[in-house]
Amino acid sequence: MNTQSAAYQPLVIHPGRRFGWWIEGRKSNGRLYMFTWWPTKAFASFVARMWAALVQRFTHAEVLIEMRETPTQTT
Repeated sequence: MNTQSAAYQPLVIHPGRRFGWWIEGRKSNGRLYMFTWWPTKAFASFVARMWAALVQRFTHAEVLIEMRETPTQTT
């Protein structure tokens, strides 16, 4: 794969404020493309891995999955 043409798409899994887990995905330009809620950490992790596999297979983009243990603070 040509590293100059490769896109970078991070997926961040973080807990919700009260319960559940969120998957937040952004493109390399910072634009949000995925924001979903899942009831357990295992479900969220499974969905993120499956999404990453599909993106890598069909778009040849690098997808990095990050797991955060603290909720994202919104202002």
